[in-house]
Amino acid sequence: MRRSILTLLCATVATVLMVPTGVSAQEQIVEDDENDVPVFWDAETGATVEEPLSGHSRLSRIDYLDMICYKLSLDPATSVYTLWMEVSGGLPVEGDALPSGIKIVEWGLWIEDGVWNPYFNPITPYFLIALVYDGASYDACVLDCQTKEIVMSLEDEDFWHAGAELQFSFPADSIGNPESFNWMTSTRVWCGQPDTIGYRFTDMTDWDACPGDAGYDLTWPP
Repeated sequence: MRRSILTLLCATVATVLMVPTGVSAQEQIVEDDENDVPVFWDAETGATVEEPLSGHSRLSRIDYLDMICYKLSLDPATSVYTLWMEVSGGLPVEGDALPSGIKIVEWGLWIEDGVWNPYFNPITPYFLIALVYDGASYDACVLDCQTKEIVMSLEDEDFWHAGAELQFSFPADSIGNPESFNWMTSTRVWCGQPDTIGYRFTDMTDWDACPGDAGYDLTWPP
């Protein structure tokens, strides 16, 4: 099951914390608009627009697809990044069935070189780090979006989920040790088989999370 799941993937605040070694760690905390699932874009600007069904889409009733806050942090002592995320409702417990027609749910972090806009700048991300659930169990990996190859599968101790919160960690060298990058988060549902593109983005970093940029990405370091 692990391999089939992973194949399928083929207002910012910056703070400084102190880790036990005395080396400062960085983190970027972002609040996300609630009740904005599923996401739709303006065909001329790429900006987020109000969901045309006014909250009556069946996807809008799946609380764990709606991000409300997330945090990216780096521990320089171990060179490990961690993404923590809170969603609007409780995450599935392992064994919970997914809604009819949905095969996979994904909570993802995208590493990019530039500010992504679906119309003006539809760049291909460098990496996707994602936690996924298939109706039976959770899994996570780092995917190279350029080659469509899995860089590494995350071990059970590298991710967790409880209530409405989830978290996963990955080493900086798994994404090439970049000094800086753009990043965004998303939720997504997959309805197709591993060899299809049957997916739908349901939530992502808000359009205005990084004021002045006509896109959805934040900048690291903060």
